[in-house]
Amino acid sequence: MPKKTRKQQLSAYGPFPGFLGLEPEHSSRTRSRVLVLPVPYECTTSYGQGTRFGPRAIVDASSALELYDPDSGTEPALELGFHTLPPVLPDMDSPREMVDGLAATATPLYQSGKFVLALGGEHTISAGLVRAAVRQWPDLCILHVDAHADLRAEYQGTAFSHACAARRALDELNREKGRMQMVQVGVRNLAREEHEFIKANPERIRTFWGEEIAADRGRHWLGDIEELVKDRNVYLSFDVDGLDPSIMPATGTPEPGGLDWYDAVELVERVAKAANLVAADLVELAPQYGNRAPDFIAAKLGYVIATKAVRA
Repeated sequence: MPKKTRKQQLSAYGPFPGFLGLEPEHSSRTRSRVLVLPVPYECTTSYGQGTRFGPRAIVDASSALELYDPDSGTEPALELGFHTLPPVLPDMDSPREMVDGLAATATPLYQSGKFVLALGGEHTISAGLVRAAVRQWPDLCILHVDAHADLRAEYQGTAFSHACAARRALDELNREKGRMQMVQVGVRNLAREEHEFIKANPERIRTFWGEEIAADRGRHWLGDIEELVKDRNVYLSFDVDGLDPSIMPATGTPEPGGLDWYDAVELVERVAKAANLVAADLVELAPQYGNRAPDFIAAKLGYVIATKAVRA
């Protein structure tokens, strides 16, 4: 992406409206239990572009969501409060420096005790967010929903490419023998080196392949994931291309197959009940002109993730 000055970035990305369009009494930083952090970063995308516009599209679409939850008979947003922080405008010169800066930004947010929902932007942002999370929760486990493994050592000249996001996040974790560190869900495209890395690290990574999920008519995979994350502190990194492109075409590298809407919602619900879901990122939405459905789906997914995590 061509380098932009800070002034140009501010013009393109801000100021942001509030997530869900809530009135001040339900969105003040002091009162809110959820902090929404827009991170419109895009520097290493390798096919379709536009993820830098994802956070704004999600926030804009969120104002059209119905807040009522039929299962609980309540409006969780009004009960919990959602405060939208100013967008993070990271240094575009170096992905590594962006990760360092984002980790510094996220650290006090986690220390506040509020649930942080970060909106990307490309998947590279996860490395910085996870680094800060490990400082707060040293035994952290990552739940990684994605069409791609993102476990390359480096890609196109940088170790901080979006194609290396899971590998860099895994590097941040405190390794403990016999302790699962990352659970991947929906992966259906990867490089040879990534497949070999997964095979070489069975004690660290459990991957639920897209094909495996599709063939599991009894949906036993959900119970298996529950057991893996039970009573753990879990960070959720949700790449929207983990969803089937029939409902989520607005992403840079869509892959056939993937989770449907109800798969995704049940996964979040069950993990939130089984584990302590401490923070999350929602990344890789690349809005499409004339098709707002993916923006709305991403906004609703963000609402579901934050609500289920905080109310579990």
